[in-house]
Amino acid sequence: LTAPAGAARLLVFATAEHLGCPGRIAEGSPSWGTLAHGMAVPTRLLTPSLYSLEGLASCGVPRERIALAPHGVSPAAYAPLDAEQRARRRKKRGWEGRFVFLHVGAGTPNKNLKMLLQAFASVAHSVGRDGGDRDGGWWGGKGT
Repeated sequence: LTAPAGAARLLVFATAEHLGCPGRIAEGSPSWGTLAHGMAVPTRLLTPSLYSLEGLASCGVPRERIALAPHGVSPAAYAPLDAEQRARRRKKRGWEGRFVFLHVGAGTPNKNLKMLLQAFASVAHSVGRDGGDRDGGWWGGKGT
């Protein structure tokens, strides 16, 4: 990993999974210590989460060398469907009259999917398969 000729600085996208510190970001890349202190040009690491920022800092990268840039989403591309579109999609997937959960993300331990599944199970129990409020649970109505 080297900066292009004439570059005044280098920005590297990095994440630290599980708050661990592997010897290198990837095969053939500089060590964390070299990235933090020993590059020929000033280097900053760009990371998408506070969790990852903490992980990089625990690997010895100075916090002032880490920039946080959370992942974004385009509201225009992912706007809610109107009622008719939503009904068609639910029918196509066999979800009519059912309460549906969706998780979008990595299946890595730091996402704590066990706790998420326990929460899903708790809500599913109180809401019921059809989305009705079975026992006065927190949802209180038809699932969406």
